[in-house]
This record gives sequence, C-alpha cells and structure tokens, in this order.
Amino acid sequence: MTIRGRLTAWYAGVLLASIMLMAGVMYYELVVERQATSAAGKPKEPMEEEVAEVIFFYGVPTALFTIVGGWWLLRKALGPLDRLTRAAERIQADNLHEPLPRPETAMKWTGFLKC
Repeated sequence: MTIRGRLTAWYAGVLLASIMLMAGVMYYELVVERQATSAAGKPKEPMEEEVAEVIFFYGVPTALFTIVGGWWLLRKALGPLDRLTRAAERIQADNLHEPLPRPETAMKWTGFLKC
C-alpha cells in the first residue's frame, strides 16, 4: 500500500470515529434526553439550544481531534520520507560513500531475507 493510501485509510478512520461520536451524542441529546425530560414532566429545552450545546461541547472538540489526528498521522507517515529528503540534500562529491537512511521496516525485511 502506498503512503497516500495509508494516509487516506487512517484519516478516513479518524473522521469516521469523529462522526460516530458526534452522531451518538446528537442521538442522546435530541432523542434520549428529550424523551426522559418528557417522561419526567419537565419542560423541554428549545431545539436550537440543544443543537448549539452539542455543537459547542462536542462538535468543536471533535473538529480539533480530527485536525490534530490528521496532523499526527501525516507526520508519522511522511517522517521517513522527510529524513530521506534531508539526507539526499546533504549529498556532495566528498560524502558519496555515506548510506541513505532506510526505514525500520526495510531493515526488518533485510534481516528476514538473510536467514
């Protein structure tokens, strides 16, 4: 799988988890809590206040979680490529003998193949 495919899959997972969390909270606030309020004979809060409460207390943190999660996944996935790019930029005529960095997974497979 390519880096792009991995990033897409991980970020889609983070987004799906965020959407599922928001859907669960929305369902609880707008269905379960309103039914419990009706059964107890208490006055219902206006729908606008319920939605604003969900967006403020759950939507904003979910959006932040999605942004931070995407940033973390991007750094983790592209870290080896960044190290390789920096090492390639340092190549000059007098240091051609220095090897380029290899990802840990490549080193594991190299050891496996030597057996």
